[in-house]
Amino acid sequence: MVAASRVSAAVNPAVGLRAEELGFLAGGPGRAAEVAVVSLLASRSVRVSREGLVSPVRQVVPGTPLEALVLRSLPRPLGELVAAVARGPEVGSLRRGLVERGLARSAAVRSAVAAVRVLVLVDAFVLFVLAMADVVAPWVFFAGLIASLTAVVVLGRVARPLTASGRAAVRWSRGSVTTRDWRVLVACHGLLGRYGGRPVWEVVGIARTASATLKRRRAANRSGGGSSCGGCGSSSDGGSSCGGGDSSCGGGCGGGGGD
Repeated sequence: MVAASRVSAAVNPAVGLRAEELGFLAGGPGRAAEVAVVSLLASRSVRVSREGLVSPVRQVVPGTPLEALVLRSLPRPLGELVAAVARGPEVGSLRRGLVERGLARSAAVRSAVAAVRVLVLVDAFVLFVLAMADVVAPWVFFAGLIASLTAVVVLGRVARPLTASGRAAVRWSRGSVTTRDWRVLVACHGLLGRYGGRPVWEVVGIARTASATLKRRRAANRSGGGSSCGGCGSSSDGGSSCGGGDSSCGGGCGGGGGD
């Protein structure tokens, strides 16, 4: 069984990931919140009116802490609900779990790497000044410049919100998504994304007027198939979102974005 599990993980890097975790990797806190809402919608535990008000239909035992937070926050407009859940401490716990499993990087690690990159650039500038003043030989300057540029590129990869494993999990999941599982569909593309030529909100049975309550935001930095950083609200860019505290993204909080 252990050997089979390892083979499965090698073929599918997303094995063992809950839909909410996949959503966080693909689109940040807001995307994870959208997954929790859609999961309850799929089980007919909540309903979304044409005006976008999310309300409970029946009492259920939530399957995850995020779903429990959604239920405690009802009734509420869809956009406000997603933003509120994205700010909850439950998302912080989810984020820390992904960091511990080596799928995302903590804010502390990314900040440290960013500081080192600044020092490398400062050193390169100092070396340039010394070369212009004929304090160091030209070959020393060019060797130092090449070393600095190499370091900046390598550190830039390390500073990405997701690790290589995290990005691989998102890529694999996006390549295998179908409309049969709304949770994975929303995790990979977001409610404001598109799949099969249709808006995802339409696929999961949400009215256009309800989807309009989800806030769009400007496109943000991307990280090669995974989550990146950005401001608040939902987006139709490459699936970045936001977070706070020990975020793998940084910035404020908001919706889960699209695609």
